[in-house]
Amino acid sequence: MKVPQTIAASVGSVLFLGLMALSTGLALAERGDEGGQADHRDDHGGHGR
Repeated sequence: MKVPQTIAASVGSVLFLGLMALSTGLALAERGDEGGQADHRDDHGGHGR
């Protein structure tokens, strides 16, 4: 069962972009931890009610 190069390339690029997005999100979360905590608490409070 052969996989066309286009499909392999698209899957690889999607995985790569996903990893980049994850690393960027983690970096941003670490940098804006102070502001992020308040935002998360507000979100949880809304869900609780």
